[in-house]
Amino acid sequence: MSSRRVPSQKELEEWFEATVEKVKTESDHLENSYFAPASRRTQELAGRRPFLFVFLVIFAALSLFPVTLFLIVSAFTLFSFVALALVVALSASLVVILAGGLVLSSILTFLFCLALSLTFVSIISYFLIRLVIHLRASGWSGTQIWFSEIQSLFPRSRTIATEHDEKSALTTKGVIDGQSAPPTQ
Repeated sequence: MSSRRVPSQKELEEWFEATVEKVKTESDHLENSYFAPASRRTQELAGRRPFLFVFLVIFAALSLFPVTLFLIVSAFTLFSFVALALVVALSASLVVILAGGLVLSSILTFLFCLALSLTFVSIISYFLIRLVIHLRASGWSGTQIWFSEIQSLFPRSRTIATEHDEKSALTTKGVIDGQSAPPTQ
């Protein structure tokens, strides 16, 4: 459950009244400190120097569009440069990452080929050393021993005879061609 207490109606009213009072105080402060003096000065200027006042009003009205346009163009330019900088940074990052990936894949391909070659050379060397050992120990009959030893290292390939033996074993278990045989009565 939530540990927050729901305020009562009276507390909400007090809070609302305090907020309204604060807004009134701030608006009165703005009115008395800024808007009323500005209005008085504007009326004084209009009364003392009407031509200057008319000029300033017309100038302000005419300047509104160019100033607004300048601000919009400035904001658009800033946004464009920021967006362009992000695109350039992301593109440069992508190029660096792709180049690094290409270098990495080239190195890994080279290492794969090197490992494959070294493995092949190591296995052939092992086979030749074992042949030499068997030939020294048993003469030419060592080739038969060596061949049997090498053959035992590799898994045997399936022959027709082993397939026939497996099929007959499955048939005796009640399986024919991958399906269960019908029950015998």
